[in-house]
Parts: sequence; structure tokens; C-alpha cells
Amino acid sequence: MESGASKQPCLRAVLLLLVLLLFIPAVHFCVGQIYYQRAQFLINRQEYKPTTLLLHKAAEWLPWDSTIHQSLGTAYLELAWRAEGREQELHYSLAVDHLRKAQQLNPLEPEIAVSLAAALELQGQSSPDAVLAAYRRAASFAPNMVQYVELLADKLAQYGQHEELLAAAETLGRIYPGCYSRIRSKSWWTPETEEQFRQGLLQGIAQSGTWTGLADNDVRVARIVLAEMAAKNSEWAAAVEQQQIALTLKPRLNSSRDYFQLARYYLWEKNIEAACEAILTGAAKEASAAAVIQQTMPLFQQTGQQAVLPDFYRQLRAKLSFSYVEDIQVAELLIKNKQHEFALELLHNVLAERDYLPKPWQLLAEIYRQQGKTLDMEAALSKAKLRMKQPDDSRRSIFSPSSPAPSRQP
Repeated sequence: MESGASKQPCLRAVLLLLVLLLFIPAVHFCVGQIYYQRAQFLINRQEYKPTTLLLHKAAEWLPWDSTIHQSLGTAYLELAWRAEGREQELHYSLAVDHLRKAQQLNPLEPEIAVSLAAALELQGQSSPDAVLAAYRRAASFAPNMVQYVELLADKLAQYGQHEELLAAAETLGRIYPGCYSRIRSKSWWTPETEEQFRQGLLQGIAQSGTWTGLADNDVRVARIVLAEMAAKNSEWAAAVEQQQIALTLKPRLNSSRDYFQLARYYLWEKNIEAACEAILTGAAKEASAAAVIQQTMPLFQQTGQQAVLPDFYRQLRAKLSFSYVEDIQVAELLIKNKQHEFALELLHNVLAERDYLPKPWQLLAEIYRQQGKTLDMEAALSKAKLRMKQPDDSRRSIFSPSSPAPSRQP
């Protein structure tokens, strides 16, 4: 009995110690989080001075939390941008110190590495090698995250690291083909970096299906980008080939624009029949007839194939059951290109059934003006003005806001 009674105080002491061991860290975490959340509220209001005070208190309770030190570094950077002289130098120094502490606590977080690199660069007391090392560190931690590789490329160009920049361009092509539309406007985008990017695309395609290669969706994007790059160099056969391959990959993702782009390459290649077929396929995916007209008719002008436009539009109209609204839109485009013969044919066909519409008469007047037929122009304008004054709802212009356009027939 005495032995059992003597064990009870020891057991209670052990239990109390365990409770304290669990309770004290929980208290530290809760108090630290309260300070941290209050600091986040002030950050959102851009009140950075009181933010640093709260974050320092949070760091006293949670000294091992890298997020708190990262937030402190960011807050001091914000204060440095708003300060001058020695105060600015002090804030930059504190920003670097806390970001270095955050990196020690969480050495694999690329966002901390990027923030530290920016702080070192802004501080102006570190060598270019130290700054670039920080950006390289961020890119190495997340080699498949395009924003870090792209940022590294920017800095490599800034500091004249040409060979490494070429390697970064190749990496961008290999891991994220979709960045092409953005990075081609970069100051460092040259024929040389473009070629390295293209090599990266080919490498990513070749390695597709492996953990280092592109996913299926990205392979499709890579093919589309290769087509654009070939077209940029007037390599129309290569552009057609790459676009065709892209359309076979994930066909459910194909849009009308993809087919219209293929048609553009065909038109430049002077393969009119294939171009018309591609446009018809793409047009079937468009819900709006007006959108088809707006996207496809300019292709013939851009590629110098205006002569085939009338025959093509007749095919398009027959297969997709366009209405008189599309006839008027196409006639307007033709008039801008001074293709009067087919424009007159379309307008006369519209007026044969809808003589009350003012718009066709206005367009006829424009044709006659371009042809120098003053009397015909004045007669057409007179008829247009007369029809615009008609009170009957059935005679309103199809282009007036209150007149509903006819829906496209299925």
C-alpha cells in the first residue's frame, strides 16, 4: 500500500510535465499567430511601421517560423522604398537580415530566395555575383516553375551573362511553351535566344511522357508555338505541319481560332482549297456568324488572296446558311478592299428582298463614290435617307440598336 501511494505523486508529476510540454508550445503558437494575423491586416492597409512592431512580437513567440521573418523582410523593404538616406539604408539592412534568417529556417522556399535577391539588389552593397546567386537559388529550388526561371533570365540579361541566358531560354521552352507570347517582347529576345527557346520546345516534345518532358497539353501548345515561329520566318510548309500535328493532340481543345490559324498558313502557301476546308471546319465551332466573318474575311486580305474571296464566301454561305446580315457585313469589307463587283452582287441580292433597309443603299453610295459616279451616289444616298425616316417597325435599319439581328440557322 505504501509503495502504491508513493508512486502516485510521481505519476502526477509526470502527467503535469507532459501537459506543460504540450501546453506551452500551443500557447506560443496561438499568441504568435495572433500577432502575425494582426500584422497581416496592417500589411493589407499598407501600414508598414506598426506592422514591423507586431511581427517582432510574433517572432518572439515563434522564433522558428520562417514566414514571420519573410514578412518582416518584406515590410522593411516597403519602408525602405518610402525612406531616404540613412533611414533607407537601415531598412534595407534589416530586410536583408530577416530574409537571410527566413532562408536559414526554410532553405528550400524559392519565394524567400527571390525576396532576398531583390533586397540585396536594392541595397546596392552586394556584388552582381551575390545577387545572381540568389536568383539562381530560387530557380534551382523550383526548376519547373516558369516565373522563377523567367526572372533569372531577366537578371542574367541585365548583368550580361549571355551564355547562361541562352540556357535559361532553352529551359523556358522545355518547361513552359505557353510563355512564348510573353517573353518574345522581352529586351533580351533575339534571334539567338529564340533559337534556343525553339530547341527547348523540341527537347520538351522529345521527352514527353517522362518526368522531365512536357505533359500532353503542353506538347500541343509547343506545336502551336513552333508553327507560329515557322510562320514568322515565312516557313509556311513547316507552319502547316506543326499546326496540323497540334490539332491531332487533344482534339477536344481545338477552337475555331486554331483552324483559322491553319487556314492562314495555307493561304500564305497558296493552298486555297485546304485553307477553305480549314475555315469551314473552324466556322462550324463558332456560335456566331458575325464572329466567323470578322475572323476569316481579313485572312484573304492579309495573305494577298482577295481574288478568291467571292468564291469562298459563296461556299461558306451555302454550307452555314448565313443570312442577309452577313452579306451586308462582307459587302462592307469588300468595299474597303475596293472589290466592287462581288460587293454589288451581294447588295443587290439583299435589296431584291429587303429594299426597305437603309444600310445597303449607304454601301452602294460608297461604291459609287469610289468609282466617281456622282449621280448614282446621290441617288443611293437619297434612298438611304428616305428609308431611315420610315416609321414602320418592319422598315427599320438592321443596324439600329432596337432592331434584333436574325439568329444564325443551325
